Amino acid sequence: MDVQAWGGGGAGGGASGAVLDGRAAAGGGGGAYARSNITVAAGATLNASVAGTTTNALVSGAAVNGAAGGSSTILGFETSILALGGGGGGANNAGGTPAGGAGGSAASSVGNVSKLDGAAGGNGVTGAIGLLTVSGAGGTAGGGGGAGGAGVASVALGNGPGNAGTAPGGGGSGAMQSLLGGAQIGGSGAAGRVIITYTCPTYSITGISAANVCNSVGTTSVVTLTSSGGGLPIGPYVVTYNRSNPSGTGLTAIMNVTTPGTGTFTAAGLNVIGTSNITVTNLTSAACSSNISTNNVASLTVFAATVGGTLAGTATVCSGATSGTLTLSGQTGSIIKWESSVSPFTVWTTIPNTTNTYTSGALTETSQFRAVIQNGNCAVVNSSIATITVNPLPQGSLSANGPFCVTGSGQLTFTATAGTGPYTIVYKENGGADRTAANISSGVAFPTFTTPVTTTTVYTLVSVTGANTCSRSSGFTNNTATITVNSRIATPGFGTVTQPDCVTSTGSVVLTGLPAGSWTITQSGTASQTYNSSGTTYTISNLAVGNYTFTVQDAANCPSLATSTLTLIAPVVNIWNGTSWSKGSPPISTDVVRFSGNYSTTGNLSGCSLIVDSGFTVTVNSNHTLTISNAVTNNGGQLIFENNSSLLQTNNVTNVGNITYKRITPPVRRYDLTYWSSPITRTPPFTLYDLSPGTLADKYYSYDPVAGWVISFNGTQQMVPGRGYVVRAPQTNDLNTGANYLGAFVGVPNNGPISVSLGTAEAFQLLGNPYPSAIYADQFIANNSANLYGTLYFWTHNSLPSSSTPGGAQYNYDNNDYAVYNLSGSIIVGGMTGQGATTPGNQSAPLGYIAAGQGFFVVSKTAGNAVFTNSMRVAANNTQFYKTNKSAIERHRVWINLTNTQGAFKQLLIGYIEGATNFWDHNYDAITADANPHLDFYSINEGQNLVIQGRSLPFNESDVVPLGYRSAIAGEFSISLDHADGDLTNHAVYLEDKLTNTLHNLQTSNYTFNTAIGTFSDRFVIRYTTATLGTDDFENQTNSFYVSVKDKTIKLNSTEDVMREVSIFDISGKLLYNNKKVENTEFQVSNFQSGNQVLIVKVTLDNGNIITKKIVFN
Repeated sequence: MDVQAWGGGGAGGGASGAVLDGRAAAGGGGGAYARSNITVAAGATLNASVAGTTTNALVSGAAVNGAAGGSSTILGFETSILALGGGGGGANNAGGTPAGGAGGSAASSVGNVSKLDGAAGGNGVTGAIGLLTVSGAGGTAGGGGGAGGAGVASVALGNGPGNAGTAPGGGGSGAMQSLLGGAQIGGSGAAGRVIITYTCPTYSITGISAANVCNSVGTTSVVTLTSSGGGLPIGPYVVTYNRSNPSGTGLTAIMNVTTPGTGTFTAAGLNVIGTSNITVTNLTSAACSSNISTNNVASLTVFAATVGGTLAGTATVCSGATSGTLTLSGQTGSIIKWESSVSPFTVWTTIPNTTNTYTSGALTETSQFRAVIQNGNCAVVNSSIATITVNPLPQGSLSANGPFCVTGSGQLTFTATAGTGPYTIVYKENGGADRTAANISSGVAFPTFTTPVTTTTVYTLVSVTGANTCSRSSGFTNNTATITVNSRIATPGFGTVTQPDCVTSTGSVVLTGLPAGSWTITQSGTASQTYNSSGTTYTISNLAVGNYTFTVQDAANCPSLATSTLTLIAPVVNIWNGTSWSKGSPPISTDVVRFSGNYSTTGNLSGCSLIVDSGFTVTVNSNHTLTISNAVTNNGGQLIFENNSSLLQTNNVTNVGNITYKRITPPVRRYDLTYWSSPITRTPPFTLYDLSPGTLADKYYSYDPVAGWVISFNGTQQMVPGRGYVVRAPQTNDLNTGANYLGAFVGVPNNGPISVSLGTAEAFQLLGNPYPSAIYADQFIANNSANLYGTLYFWTHNSLPSSSTPGGAQYNYDNNDYAVYNLSGSIIVGGMTGQGATTPGNQSAPLGYIAAGQGFFVVSKTAGNAVFTNSMRVAANNTQFYKTNKSAIERHRVWINLTNTQGAFKQLLIGYIEGATNFWDHNYDAITADANPHLDFYSINEGQNLVIQGRSLPFNESDVVPLGYRSAIAGEFSISLDHADGDLTNHAVYLEDKLTNTLHNLQTSNYTFNTAIGTFSDRFVIRYTTATLGTDDFENQTNSFYVSVKDKTIKLNSTEDVMREVSIFDISGKLLYNNKKVENTEFQVSNFQSGNQVLIVKVTLDNGNIITKKIVFN
């Protein structure tokens, strides 16, 4: 469309303050003219913004400069059409020659056809009384616009306001004031104008359809017109149409098109049953109109109301019979389906039948049937209902009496659950001839045909007929019954025999081979007793030492013969007298072990229970395990466990008396911390001070999951079993050279279930092994999976940073971090034996066992409890806080290190493990603790930064695992393969550097790169194959992508695919520029701000491929 616009005229200046002279103000400038051809979508609404009249006024009685005229445009198209207003004329308040307002500027206006300046307003003057004085005239608007207001003339004593300009855009003239006359205002600038000239479109339709009409509902039809967007643009229309039945011509209807190319209107007056044609003849929208002569006829049908009709065939049948033929008559309309329903007849099921007759399949319950009728688009109507009453077939179970011992009078019983009695029953004995019993009531026994019964006989139903003549010959709930004739019951056998032991003074026996059903066992011998129960096995308990025999009898069989004699023997008490064992050999697991003399272990020792008599000392030496099934009792002696020894108990019993349990730390300096847990409980309570009395008063800690670290001043806090604690080394220890510390726990050894309240969900919890033996970490994780996440964090660094650490290894000695363990495996925190690290602490990776006295962190899922049980305890594996665990599950794992030459170190683990998935797994994935101040290194899955990531089996070499890292150090780093197991031991492990478009096999060498300080989560990925990077398509796209640099402008060109995103990095990986909405094959970054350097340009194409190119920017 063609658009012309004039800006508003500027107002003339006011005049005031004349005494002995005449003061004439300047005129306002005329508005500019602009003309453009613009393109708009059909049906779009345009809002014109037209400059209004520019008025003037006095301010506090004084004249002011004229206001500038406003601009005229079409909103939203300011960059296509814009005409500026003229400037205001200067006021004359002090004499002189005020300047006329500038004409509207064509240079600042917008028009793609033409642009013209408005004329400037005339200047004002100051004249002596008696001389002719004329105010400045208003400027004429550009492009043939309105004339400016004429100047005001005066010889003497003339006063008057300026004259208004003529629309469009004429400037107002200046005011005149003489010889003490009142202040005058300038003439108003004329309003602007916008003229829009356009050509009506030609309306057309390519398709027409009309909805059918049901005359019982209404007489209108919705008619749908379709066309191209240009043939039927958005807007309101008047549709002129003809109707064939009943006849009507020149009819009209309103149609609003909201989606180009589709519109609907309502055709009325369709009140005659039959076919009618709707013919559209004209479409009119506002001033535009088009006659329609093609694709303009739609046919519809006016239907009479639907009549459901009458359904005949109601009948009564036996279950399993069909309905017979049901017949529909008298309906109006088409049969669209039949339906059936059963009691309570509220839900109807569709039958796909469109004929007027129907015969059902076999019926098992009373059913109703109906046809569903519809005439055209009229309402759906149901026919009348035909009911088929179904009498049930007899149903039930056959049962028999017995069993008998040798012989008995046989009886059968038919218990009915459906049908009408009395019944005629036909049955067979052991598959022989048919036998008939008549007039039989449900649940009432009747005699067998053959009686008495002397052998076991099976009775089978042939048929049952009810009083309503309905008969069943198969599908009974139970169609057989057996009368069993028993001989003497077999003699019971002995199953498990439990002898009296150190805990229980009585024994037990399991009798096997008992008859089915209820029975009575008779016990004879040292004590007589009877037992009534059922089942083929039975346990007789609380048998004192002695001899016993047993018989069994049930209600229908003869009693058995007596069993052989069972002998129960008293347990052995094996006593150490200081030189030898009373039994002549060391105790075995079933012995009561008693020490009545001093003893020092020479190896592992086991027993049923243990007693230490007063005055004697028993020492379990390092790496030895004392395994006791039941209680440990110290009657006043000493029971000492040296470092790395274990007390292993299996049953949940209560111990009596104290033990002394010793733990020796790795060498610790004065400021080193150790994570502890107590294996004993004592009255009075065993405190942190008792563990380390030489520690500084404020260096005893516990951990609250909400408040964090809590200081226990003077170590007064009790060490609660299952909780973890942190204690600093004794104050007397040297600052630089470490020394082992012996912590001695004195109290009753913990045993059995120990529950620790977590109190807070989703929080770190400091727990500890509560037993004087190692526990199996995997079992602890599995047993607590409902309340704890499956990752354990072990503090590994027991020395604080030292300022004396040499510069060449300044990051190797302040790598404070946690070693991590879960069901996927474990990671270490790096070598700490560099210069200055004379006591590196515990650097071993935790690999499956938690030693006695060891504290550790874990994250709670819920606020419930963490539970320790004896089932987690293991022998030995107590020499470190971590010990290797050999697992039989399938694992294929790779450990990857991130290091630099100054000793910074971080390790991650990726494993393909039985039980893991490719989603977040609480027991196989570990979130990084991010405790290392210099470096973090992790894989990424579902937005989590994982120091251990378990993934699903089978191992798929097309798997891709993203990596991320955080570095507080700028410079050169290396990524290396530490080690691997399973199928990954000799499999290629590729590191892809997306920044440099590099693929490197870590099995052959380390990968070295430079980095800036920061966090980077999209630079590296681990792959196991090069296939995804080596396709021909990718090579072709790389060869069809070009980058050039000139005059600080970077130009990019892709000849094969559209560019989606462009990023520019410096060589350290710092992001300098990013645009995620390129969506073009050509793109340029103008005036790019950068010094002379090598840059990396990374482009993501619409097909997902990423292309990286290096450029030299200068």
